[in-house]
Amino acid sequence: MRLLPESPAGRRALLWVAIAIGLFVATSLIGKAQDNQIEYPNPINSPLLGTVLYLTFLALFLAAYTGVVAVRRHGERSVLVYLVVVFGGAVALGVLTLAIAALIEWPGS
Repeated sequence: MRLLPESPAGRRALLWVAIAIGLFVATSLIGKAQDNQIEYPNPINSPLLGTVLYLTFLALFLAAYTGVVAVRRHGERSVLVYLVVVFGGAVALGVLTLAIAALIEWPGS
């Protein structure tokens, strides 16, 4: 087991995480610039903040997917890639759960 990835797919997974971190910082800065008055940011009531937030989730999902590809197809055995897969998978599962709850209008929401 190594800390850093050796395969190109493993390095791309870490690149997607770096992009997601940058987008998260941008989301935070945009939220502060808007005085955090938006309860649920989405592209309808806050086009810039909602779009950047959704791009953050997309980057994390792509990081997890690329990490899985690196592990399965390229035999990547990096600790960081495994962390990317676990964390990105958890975020993807959370976003999917929220999306399903919004679609079925979960009671109490």
